[in-house]
Amino acid sequence: MKRMILGGLFLALAGGVGSAATAQGGVDLSFQGRPTTPQGGQDPVPVDDWRSRMNATHADNMARLRAQAAAGQAAHRARQDSYASMNQAWADRQAAGERETGRFIDMIYERTTVQAGGVRADVPYGSAAFTDGYGAVILLPEDQEGPAGWPKMTPLYGAPD
Repeated sequence: MKRMILGGLFLALAGGVGSAATAQGGVDLSFQGRPTTPQGGQDPVPVDDWRSRMNATHADNMARLRAQAAAGQAAHRARQDSYASMNQAWADRQAAGERETGRFIDMIYERTTVQAGGVRADVPYGSAAFTDGYGAVILLPEDQEGPAGWPKMTPLYGAPD
């Protein structure tokens, strides 16, 4: 009996189960119900169906990922634009506050702060200032023209253009 069990085990390990089972009146279970090609492999039609299903699934997944990426990029762009507009509003409020503070200080000292060509000067109300761009400033009454080539200095704390 041990010999028969060992003999059957040997046949199973050697890969001869199907042939030994059919020789002893059993059933051969190898490749039952599967179509085969003349070379003995499986029929390529089921593989092609599987491959086309996998390609379609892959294409659907890639389209979904592209749509998610585009939506994420659009949301990111919208957030960045929102942050930029908030930052610009903050900067505008800061500039307005600085202008108001400058005007208030000018009012206290009864002067106007002017600038042109990198030169800044404080001039009394009713005066116009002209500069050569090198630091020299001429004060004249507002109704007079300045020297040729000397631009009129503009108020520093005036409303933005």
